[in-house]
Amino acid sequence: ARSMLAAFREIQFTVIRGQSWRSWKVENVAHLEGEGDGDMRVVDGVESLSPFQRWCLVKSCLSRDCGLLLTTHRKRSGVPVIATLMPSLGQFEKIVQGLNGPPTTEVPAGKIQEAFELHGGDYREGLMYLYDFYQDQRVSSLVS
Repeated sequence: ARSMLAAFREIQFTVIRGQSWRSWKVENVAHLEGEGDGDMRVVDGVESLSPFQRWCLVKSCLSRDCGLLLTTHRKRSGVPVIATLMPSLGQFEKIVQGLNGPPTTEVPAGKIQEAFELHGGDYREGLMYLYDFYQDQRVSSLVS
């Protein structure tokens, strides 16, 4: 984001959260003033939008003559790829360990590696997988 400040006058960061198949919530999380001529909109969560809603987003940016940068968790989203983040297992382990403080159930190192590999390094999906594991362990301990 900071590297784009020289190229754009205004950069707006937006997160889209799908609430149902018909509605979505737009949350503007940051707004930076740059030094360039045009405007840029950075949108995270575009996969929550329907194809029509994505089309409307693109048309809106075209009509305002502003740039559009999308982030997505999908492997094939149909948009040109500028960069792909390739997180490491070590970074993922540190994040899980940071979240794994008392009184939570200890997550075995093998389970962390399994979550990372099963989801191709996607932190979000890996954490959801570990959350399901945590819930299973919690329910099992309550039952026994």
